[in-house]
Amino acid sequence: MNMKSFVFCCVIFILSASMVSGAGTIASVSVNSYPLSEVLNFSVDPAFTSQNTIIDFTITLRNIGNQPINATPRINITGSGGGLVASLVLTPIEIAVGDDATFISSWNTGSNQVGIYTADMIVGYEGKTTDVVQTSFTIQAVTPPPSGGSGSTTPPVTSAPGTPAAETPESVTPPAELLPVLPPLLPPVEQPLGEGRIRFVKYPIIEETRPGETTTADIVVSNIGEAEITPVDVIVSGVPNEWVEVMSDTAGLGPGDTRSINMGFSIPAGAFPGNYRVTTTLTSGESEATTFFILRVKPYPAELERPSVTRRVVVDSEKGVSIVGLKVENAGRFIQRLDIVEEIPKDVASHVNQVDFGVPPTEIIEADPVVRWQMDDIDFFETRTLSYEVSGAFEEYSTFVDWPLRQMNILYDISPPEEIVEISRVQALTLLPGDTGNLSITLFNRAIVPISTGLVVDPPTGWRIDPANLSMVLGPESESTLNFTVTAPVRATLGVYTATFRLVYNDREAVKDVSLFVGAPSSDEFPLVIFVLGAVLVLTFIGIYSLGRRIYKGRRKKTVYREDVVSTVQRIKDEMMKGGK
Repeated sequence: MNMKSFVFCCVIFILSASMVSGAGTIASVSVNSYPLSEVLNFSVDPAFTSQNTIIDFTITLRNIGNQPINATPRINITGSGGGLVASLVLTPIEIAVGDDATFISSWNTGSNQVGIYTADMIVGYEGKTTDVVQTSFTIQAVTPPPSGGSGSTTPPVTSAPGTPAAETPESVTPPAELLPVLPPLLPPVEQPLGEGRIRFVKYPIIEETRPGETTTADIVVSNIGEAEITPVDVIVSGVPNEWVEVMSDTAGLGPGDTRSINMGFSIPAGAFPGNYRVTTTLTSGESEATTFFILRVKPYPAELERPSVTRRVVVDSEKGVSIVGLKVENAGRFIQRLDIVEEIPKDVASHVNQVDFGVPPTEIIEADPVVRWQMDDIDFFETRTLSYEVSGAFEEYSTFVDWPLRQMNILYDISPPEEIVEISRVQALTLLPGDTGNLSITLFNRAIVPISTGLVVDPPTGWRIDPANLSMVLGPESESTLNFTVTAPVRATLGVYTATFRLVYNDREAVKDVSLFVGAPSSDEFPLVIFVLGAVLVLTFIGIYSLGRRIYKGRRKKTVYREDVVSTVQRIKDEMMKGGK
């Protein structure tokens, strides 16, 4: 092998190796991070409220960037004079790309003055912030009803956050039983009753409910005296009579005996939201013993289509504990995940070690204490409960009543997201065997940020498509058209072939199958094809004929040469024999 042949073979080998390695290479995509979020909703419910009531702020946020974000909403509440009244900083939550998350945070209006309040909300995430979104609400004056009147049981008019303040009524007339101001909540003391002495062993402090619902409250009493108490009657006041039903007998209560008093409450759908002081009075003869708790009707409408949370606090004086219960009711659609974030007041427990959790929290956010429970796969109309106990005797229970839920996060069942980047258009291509043509495809980026992508082409067996892979950055909300060269195999038969284009971006993949057609020549081209084929056949025949003649002449020359050689040999032999003689 000479030097030129050696060099030629080396070049062919290198090119072949490059083609083989290139055929299996997948495009390397460098993805740039673009965190971006959008506020879909910020509202307050109810928009018209009163003092010492709890209102809910709802925030819905969407991740429209190309990476997960940790979002931390902040709400600043200012009064009509512009002064800061409260600042609520919510616990961060991670939101996946393309997902929505709803934050709900509660706030107690307390003794803040009557007037119009503004709430400014901003979300911080990954070193960025959203635009400030604003809503407003009104704390109205509560006008006592006429003496002896029951007042109206119609709730205050509620409005969307954008309602002009001029339409706000200056005051509303609640039912007579509604408390404009909460009294101090002191634990009930031992009280004489009849010939005995009553101790309230177990009693509620706060019972939250919502319009259109039924709930129960139980009180356990014990006769710690030395004489029997008989008879014992139970009277419940503080709510309309049609709301409550008492289940308790009037039999005597002997020394050391206990009795449970069960109260059932049916709250009308049009009940006025607010706090009601429910007083339970036990009578025997001329004596009586009383205790009370707060029944809070939360401003949840009967047609609410999202989860609601209500609180119950019950004191067990014998065990020396207070039992806190949270009830989660899902009145909306299926929920993939729901978080309850509870901040326990320092007056109740200063450290998480002082709390006995019936259901251990999913996360202890802060030890002083702030905890989170995560609930998964909550069905429509499903109810779930949480409870925990705190130890110690409390001289005053107002902290339990003024206690709003810190936060609820809602992540609904996420349907398969629409592709952010898609192969939107493909130009059809028909080729003859061995032909080469151009194929164009169009990519569309729906996002409002640039997206780094990679495209890998998988051609049919024997076909060639160039380029086989490439990388690019698609501009926001834009289209890009790519052109490819397609070569069909020489021996391709008539039919349809499939090439697969794989578009890779943000750890996702969009796949598009493209049909390639191999067709027969058209009728206009058929005579030309026949002529070409005929010419090829003629030339082939001439070639074969010429080759045959050359072979025949060669063989004839060899025969003549062989005859000449034989004749010469024979002649020499004859001459030698003559000489020998």
